[in-house]
Amino acid sequence: MVAATLGILLLTGSPAQAQTNTVPITGSATAGSGGSSLVATVGDLKKFLCTSGGFVDPVSGAMYCINSANYDDDPGGNPGVSNNFMVSPNLGDNPLEHNWKIVFIDFHGTNDVTAIEKDIYYTAAPDGTHIPTLDMAPPVTAPVWSIVDDLVNHPTQLLTGTPCQAFLGDPNAAGSVANGLVATGQVAAADMQVFVNRCIQQEIGVIPNNFPISKHLPCGTYTQAITLTYKSGGQSAPFTRPFTINCVTGFQVDFTSIVLPANLSQNSQSVLSGDWNISTSTKPTIMGLGNTEPVLSGAWQWLVNANGGTPKYIQGDFDIQINRCGQQVAGSNCVAGTGSLVEEQHIDGIQGAQPPAFGALATLNGTSSVGNGTSTGTVIFAPAHASDGAVCLEPNEPLKLDFSVTPRQPVFAGTYTGNVKLSVAVNRSICEPGLAKGESATGDSTGVFDNNPSQQ
Repeated sequence: MVAATLGILLLTGSPAQAQTNTVPITGSATAGSGGSSLVATVGDLKKFLCTSGGFVDPVSGAMYCINSANYDDDPGGNPGVSNNFMVSPNLGDNPLEHNWKIVFIDFHGTNDVTAIEKDIYYTAAPDGTHIPTLDMAPPVTAPVWSIVDDLVNHPTQLLTGTPCQAFLGDPNAAGSVANGLVATGQVAAADMQVFVNRCIQQEIGVIPNNFPISKHLPCGTYTQAITLTYKSGGQSAPFTRPFTINCVTGFQVDFTSIVLPANLSQNSQSVLSGDWNISTSTKPTIMGLGNTEPVLSGAWQWLVNANGGTPKYIQGDFDIQINRCGQQVAGSNCVAGTGSLVEEQHIDGIQGAQPPAFGALATLNGTSSVGNGTSTGTVIFAPAHASDGAVCLEPNEPLKLDFSVTPRQPVFAGTYTGNVKLSVAVNRSICEPGLAKGESATGDSTGVFDNNPSQQ
């Protein structure tokens, strides 16, 4: 028996006879003459669900509060790297991150708005490359963006006068919305004071909307576009402003040790097979918790048998295999037949190192060689993209892990123990995150793990 341990890294009345008449219908619509109201700006702040002392969202009815020490996740501080909003999802969406999207509308004398539409688009990856619309076959030459969210507000949801003042608060008071927008560099202090004063005079109105920041939204640049529809029938030009969702990488496993079955013997493979259930500790499973879709690597130590006083070692061959299921079913098994096991990647012949050291990390990255082991993984379906050769850790998708060892040295009676180390790393040339099938700002709406890989 061999035991190994590893840690968990968290890094929607009949008619009398039949009769048919063709009746022409004519209608017309006009673009209208436009209106005077304009979008003054839009800002964002992190917030969290609370039960008192907060503000009730006019759409959802939920109460939210903000934290003066955590207005946003700008890595350089407030405002730091950017005067635009920056936010990070929580690993595993535990808890689900939320932010206010706050639109300021200047009435310019009269509130002539009948609708406020806000569209959010995923526009660029962290490296600045353009993001095409989902399911468009490459190459994509036109700048077509993937829409993430579309929300239309009625003007009755506008806050102005006393309610607007109460929502914004004192720009100089830490923890207020006004203070947060100034502290993060999204609105200048002098402009915010003007906004608050004109809000009291009912010359400006604000609409706050909740927007969830899920691990299912890939990191990169997003663009929010706000368009006003006027009583005359016309529309304003879209007011746009970018914001950033930061990259967060992590994974979860359901095991803390590996116990290989059967007796070890020289040149005979011993395999511990996992499953697709993240709660069965004796059958290894791994699941991505972030929004980057990293690739998995593993490193081994020699297995040591100290029975009899003189250490005996198994130095290799160690193997790791990761498996993707096309459709998750009840229990721990993958659906049989079409749409079952769609990808697997394994590395054979990994060499360990004498404890306490570990051998070099072997990466399951779809290439033919990984330095200290040979990657012999197979993509069972015809790949649509060059990066489909690797099994990426997509958010919230359980992947089956298999561990094995084939001792090449003579095996002696006793227990062999050691450690295996798992690690994940982002490689955008291998795994390109995207808006996966059935996924949205609120997560995987279908509940079926069919996003394999998400860029398809």
